[in-house]
Amino acid sequence: MADATAAIFFRRDGFDTHGTRLLGRQAAGEGFLKGLLQHGASPDVYCYAPTRAAFDDFCGLARAFARGPRQVRWIPETTPAALSTVGVLYRGDCVLDPLLWQRRHHDPRAYAVCGVTHTIASQTTQRAISELLVAPAEPWDALICTSRSVRAAVGRIHEGFADYLEQRVGAKPTLEMLLPVIPLGVDLDRIARGAAAPEARARMRAELGLAADDLAVLFVGRLVFYAKAHPVPLYLALERAAERTGKRVVLVHAGWFETAEEEAEYRAAAGALCSRVRPVFLDGRRPDVQRDVWAASDVFASLSDNIQESFGLTPIEAMGAGLPVVVSDWDGYRESVRDGVDGFCIPTIGPPAGVFGELASSYGADTIAYGAYVGDTTMATAVDLAACEEAFVRLFESPELRLRLGESGRRRAEETYDWRVVIRAYEALWTEQNAIRAAHGEARFARRGDTPASPRLDDPFRVFRDFATHTLDDGDRLVLGPSTSVERLATIRSLRLTSFGLEQRAPAEQVAALLAEVQTRGGVRVGEALGRHPPEARQTWLRTLLYLLKLDVLRRDASGGGGGGGGPIGL
Repeated sequence: MADATAAIFFRRDGFDTHGTRLLGRQAAGEGFLKGLLQHGASPDVYCYAPTRAAFDDFCGLARAFARGPRQVRWIPETTPAALSTVGVLYRGDCVLDPLLWQRRHHDPRAYAVCGVTHTIASQTTQRAISELLVAPAEPWDALICTSRSVRAAVGRIHEGFADYLEQRVGAKPTLEMLLPVIPLGVDLDRIARGAAAPEARARMRAELGLAADDLAVLFVGRLVFYAKAHPVPLYLALERAAERTGKRVVLVHAGWFETAEEEAEYRAAAGALCSRVRPVFLDGRRPDVQRDVWAASDVFASLSDNIQESFGLTPIEAMGAGLPVVVSDWDGYRESVRDGVDGFCIPTIGPPAGVFGELASSYGADTIAYGAYVGDTTMATAVDLAACEEAFVRLFESPELRLRLGESGRRRAEETYDWRVVIRAYEALWTEQNAIRAAHGEARFARRGDTPASPRLDDPFRVFRDFATHTLDDGDRLVLGPSTSVERLATIRSLRLTSFGLEQRAPAEQVAALLAEVQTRGGVRVGEALGRHPPEARQTWLRTLLYLLKLDVLRRDASGGGGGGGGPIGL
């Protein structure tokens, strides 16, 4: 492959920011796909999708996002072995174990699997990360961690599960797949165009009712205190900074509320705790708000205190817009924002390990909801409000400081987080995965003989082989049944009940040829019928023969020595 690329595991929900619930993973997924289509080195883009309709949907996104000619190719999910033509399958989350088990049905060396972390606090996500220890992950597979903090957390999840497995089976497994740290990217061209447009600043500030010397502090993100950032520390720090400086301060919330009750709670808290600061609430799902709100603002703030957050796109978008940023020293924030250089990182305080063991137990047992789980953790995380207040005071009193930090942040965003840069890192990883795969003589977890490809979900007729009276055998002789008349076959083919699973069976013209042979010869052995087709078609034809037996198109001739052939068929 001249240019490293990957087939994209496609589900629209992971790439669509136009729904009523705009989530961070969707913004990240859409940004990645745009970045790949606009900056990827390969002229070919591969879509791994379940249906033609899903592929057509992907093509629509590709036409909207791509800036130059791209050849979009479909690899149906029914043909995973075809991924060998690409070399890497990329899924935009960390649920990789189903793809790894699926690959084991074929050739583990045929292609590599690559995923990426977003939120890793939910039990679904942590179970998926844990499962990598027992899934057939090979050294050429990769899970991208978006920050060093996330990489450390993934390591602790694996270590805890490995300790349990050692206790359970007497051996401690190791994970040899790649865990590179690659940040999420930002479309800085889009951000810069909006931030640099004087008319955008004038228009948005007029909409917000801002005077020329009003200071607009911007928060962008979902407005939900228990799953994003608790707003009260920000309210308290801004109130004190406004009082000390005498500045007119407006806090712009650009996001969206889950419920009307939560909106009322935010408005009540802002009114009660920061009377010197005017709160403004904008629908952050509006395209014009997404485009222009950066230009209208003077300072960006996000005091994340929630374990659901893992990276943080919005501070980088703010940096790309040339805004100085005030963020909590938390997860990926501390890696993207350089304290005193691009803005200020405010220290945080959290509880020691062990305080929330019972809470985790309740969440794991589904006796409390995820919102309650992360909400309780955020209520036990503190931001240093004295330091936060001081940061705002310095920024409010010095336009020069705002300009210097903003320009520094803009350069950092361009050099480190623009999708041009991040896509190069992805392509370098995909190249490395292919090189590792090519260098290995064999897979660590290739199947041994006829053992199950996925022992947790084996072929049902291996697990349930004692259910049937007789197992179809190579020596079974098949004869025509009474349902072979033209009228009966036409009726059978017209019914939904009898056409179910059509894609699992041989084409109609090949079935017609088989029936003609059975009629001419008065019967055919199963082994003979299967032997006329390549080995890879064996399972398809076994399913076809049993389907024809089910509908009485064929019958097993018990008098013809039903078991006298080559022993039980290995399905």
